[in-house]
Amino acid sequence: ESDPANAHWSLDLAQAQTAVGRLLLQLSRAGDARPVLSEAVETLERLVAGEPEWARARVSLVESLCVRGRADRAEGDLVEARQAWDRAVTVSRGVADDQPTVLSLLSAQVNARLLLGETDGVQADLDQLREAGALTAENRDLAAEAGLSVE
Repeated sequence: ESDPANAHWSLDLAQAQTAVGRLLLQLSRAGDARPVLSEAVETLERLVAGEPEWARARVSLVESLCVRGRADRAEGDLVEARQAWDRAVTVSRGVADDQPTVLSLLSAQVNARLLLGETDGVQADLDQLREAGALTAENRDLAAEAGLSVE
């Protein structure tokens, strides 16, 4: 049952929307993914604004922004893509020092930076993720596209 006033329910919904957007993007349906992802980002922005220290919401926002930026890029909207990725990097800074959260956030930040074409300092972050066993398939794919090593 829906409960938009419940922050945890809203977070779960936004995460589901991000997953749907990611799937639509994989199916080459970026035009269909963009509104779904925009709704997820709006919800997550509201949640983070209301509770800035809620790390799970911040990680979800960074991930949603990265996926939305990829959908924007697929639709040829490079300005919107860059804005989404820039926002993802900004949101990823300054989260509580909780190791699993920090690693999730670092992983999402690495993706955003690689999507922006930034490689300075990313190799050290990739190495940290690899050593912690937190390197994701998306980290690996984006690193390979950028010519960085993950082994």
